[in-house]
Amino acid sequence: MHAYDERWPTLYSAEAECLAKALGPDLAHLEHVGSTAVPGLDSHPTIDVVAAVSFREPPSVLAQRLRPIGFQIATQVGGASPDRLVYAKGPHDPIRFRSYHLYVTEVDSSDWRRMIAFRDYLRDHPKSALAYGELKRDLAHDFANQPRRYEDGRRPFIIATERKAGFKVPGRGSAAREHSHWR
Repeated sequence: MHAYDERWPTLYSAEAECLAKALGPDLAHLEHVGSTAVPGLDSHPTIDVVAAVSFREPPSVLAQRLRPIGFQIATQVGGASPDRLVYAKGPHDPIRFRSYHLYVTEVDSSDWRRMIAFRDYLRDHPKSALAYGELKRDLAHDFANQPRRYEDGRRPFIIATERKAGFKVPGRGSAAREHSHWR
């Protein structure tokens, strides 16, 4: 874990420009999410970005667009979801942190709304952000070499915070799931 770094928003902005060029007119929205997007919150030094796109191309086409700027498909990042694709940029050494995680979703998907709701809630509720930072530090200490257990340990806090933010998890058979083209 690292103390909040004032450079994280600037790093996001620079990468956002590259992503906007790579994704072109199919990019509808791009946002800085995750802990590095919450001022004052300690974090692993990985910038999380969520992109909402409006195209219906297969993941391989998206990978071709992102490869020139250093992103590769990442199957072990951010939990499984049939409604988003995940890419990573940075060191490919399993011990070191990636520089960037990119979550690609459809416009107005539940994943998009969930990630924005979580970020905004922590920005608006500093005590919750502090509690989340403490939880992450404890989990990072306890599960330093067990990323799955670290992620599993965060999940209850994240779900509770999403509910406080007013995000309702879509049920089975929701429109978002029925129309996802990445499954």
